[in-house]
Amino acid sequence: MTRFFAFVFLIAAALPAGAQNVTIQCPSMPILKQRVGLWEAQRTIAVAVVTLPGETLTFHDFTIEATLVRGIRPRVVDACESTGKSADGSVMTLQLPREPVKRVLGVLTALEMSAPGTLTRPDGNVYVVVVVYPDCPTSRKGRGQRLATSIVATGIVTLP
Repeated sequence: MTRFFAFVFLIAAALPAGAQNVTIQCPSMPILKQRVGLWEAQRTIAVAVVTLPGETLTFHDFTIEATLVRGIRPRVVDACESTGKSADGSVMTLQLPREPVKRVLGVLTALEMSAPGTLTRPDGNVYVVVVVYPDCPTSRKGRGQRLATSIVATGIVTLP
């Protein structure tokens, strides 16, 4: 039930001029019931890879903070921020907006959304980032426990 898990594939030919790829590999995320109408998607560490001309940046600690899921019908995942730092000191931050949760073919699913953000290089250059997190189904794992599917979200970094 979190926006963090999805599969999206961008075709390189469709990228605007000066745009490069970003990929975020997110592990499965446990979601625990707090009380009726309130769940919490647990903090997760993802791996993000940004491909730039002549170099690849890897963010091994791209952190997705714990996020509340509110409501019964409808449900919605609260907005949150994800951030990470690469070995060269670059920092990538994404602003994940509120995301509706619906039943898709009987399965609770966080619906697709786009997360805007920035990539700040050690030299002070700031690039625009947009990552698409498509639908993310969840499964029941026990009383008061759900698990959001692991996914790969992809997007672009627009260079100046």
